[in-house]
Amino acid sequence: MENSSIQDKCSITSLLSDGSKRRDPEQLLQDIESIKLSLNQMLDLLRTTPDFHSEDLNDELSIIMERLIDVQSQQTDLLEEHRDYFIDVDAQARKLLLLVKEAKFLNDETNRFLRHLSSTSDSDSMLFKIVTQDMMNKNGSFIGKRKRLERSKVAVLEQWYSKNCDRPYLSDSMLLSLMGETGLSKIQIKNWLSNKRRKERGGLVSNELCDLLDESSP
Repeated sequence: MENSSIQDKCSITSLLSDGSKRRDPEQLLQDIESIKLSLNQMLDLLRTTPDFHSEDLNDELSIIMERLIDVQSQQTDLLEEHRDYFIDVDAQARKLLLLVKEAKFLNDETNRFLRHLSSTSDSDSMLFKIVTQDMMNKNGSFIGKRKRLERSKVAVLEQWYSKNCDRPYLSDSMLLSLMGETGLSKIQIKNWLSNKRRKERGGLVSNELCDLLDESSP
């Protein structure tokens, strides 16, 4: 599309150049040298500026191509020794036009890849957090910030504990019953009872012994 636009402009200029004022060979040579200088400057810009504006370069190239066509319309007025020079400059301009097109394509593809990489990285990070949190919740090893149990649920557990203080250990049926009454999970109930037993025992037995008793309990 960009090349087509440039060619359109060049075609219009070509039509208009027929009526332009003819220049002598020396003036034509100066025009060619000026075009050569502009091409070299654009080439240096491409080499030293990774993030260039292809639209600006295309506009400049369009102007250069118009100037070349203008010179070409009077090519017969060039001295013989200058015609090969003009052909070389014209070829350089067309190569640079192709180079700008390729550079724009690579620049666009690089930016597209970086955007895709960034969005993929963000998605993977979010997915990792969700999966990790879900696994921790299921294992019961971590549930966000530790929250206090509701008073009504603690009251049910306290009532059960007071009735079974002589042997405050849960059977499977008792555990299921408390889960139904409180809506708490198996881990939450067991943790609460374990903490309760430690508090009740106070300093009479060590924590290590409490853990041993907990493990040996049904």
